[in-house]
Amino acid sequence: MKNITDRFTRKYWPTKSLVIYTAERSRDNCFVEAFDFNAQGKMINAHPLTMEESRALAKVLSFDFEKEDHCFRSEGLLPINVLYVRQADNGCVIWHTPAQKRDLLFKEELTISDGDYPVPALLWKASKEKLSVFALKNNKRPVMNTLLYEAPYFNIHPDGDVCMGTVDIQVASNSTLEQFMALWESYFFNSRFSHLLGSRSPVKNNIVQLYQGLLGKEHFPFEELIQHPKKIKDMLHENE
Repeated sequence: MKNITDRFTRKYWPTKSLVIYTAERSRDNCFVEAFDFNAQGKMINAHPLTMEESRALAKVLSFDFEKEDHCFRSEGLLPINVLYVRQADNGCVIWHTPAQKRDLLFKEELTISDGDYPVPALLWKASKEKLSVFALKNNKRPVMNTLLYEAPYFNIHPDGDVCMGTVDIQVASNSTLEQFMALWESYFFNSRFSHLLGSRSPVKNNIVQLYQGLLGKEHFPFEELIQHPKKIKDMLHENE
């Protein structure tokens, strides 16, 4: 482990103070005055904030912001399945995955066996705190108006938001975009499905009976999917 004693014993002294003045009737009209500190810790040398001081301040403030958004940065070129990235405090990523087979886990009360199940093509939208999942008709790259379908799973709200239950969501600030997406997929598929949310099933027939007969099959039955009113274009600026 690194020796962090110095972090606790290091002393910090005031070096610069900023006072922001705003016009009486317009908060957009402001003036910034800067003060230095003498050896006794008293403010001296009042002066307008200089461009050099402004750049230094911007550099300090942007450092943590860049670290915070690091999980939306790709390891290289953007992965081919990424559709949209918004880098901001409320940033998000939208991507899609092909139809495949995945291990699914179910609460014992559902009387559905854990095992290898076919999964339809999926559309994912994730921020650092929330995940939404929808189903797709095929493996083609989605576009703005591609039809979305309700994800055929338990624990999903009618609007597509996933209820993660007691899962402890931990997205590291130094995660890459690829790690971020893989983490959310892992959270989703490694959580036990337990109950339905909303007033109806996310598939056309009984979802319990559907999965009881789906174990070991090669393809998810597309005819069971229910079209969702939302489209990708509706998701781009949500929660901005």
